[in-house]
Amino acid sequence: MCNARSIRGEYSLSEEKKLETYRDFLGEEDRERESLIRKVTSTGRPLGAEQFIKRLEKMLHREILPKKAGRPKGKK
Repeated sequence: MCNARSIRGEYSLSEEKKLETYRDFLGEEDRERESLIRKVTSTGRPLGAEQFIKRLEKMLHREILPKKAGRPKGKK
C-alpha cells in the first residue's frame, strides 16, 4: 500500500547520505567547488562567470556583484 507515510520514509535520508548523494551529483569530491557553492549560497549571490552575472544585472536592473567594502569617501 502506498501512502504519504511510506513515501516520506522512502525519501527521508540521513545527513550523511544526503551529503554522499550530493557529492555523487557533482561527479567527484572537489573541496574548492564545494567551498564556492557554500559561499554563494550563504550570501545569496548567483554562481557564475562575471560576464553571466553582469548580464543578470542588466536584465534585473540591479547590482549583484559585490562592491568594495567600507564607507564611501566623502566629497571634498
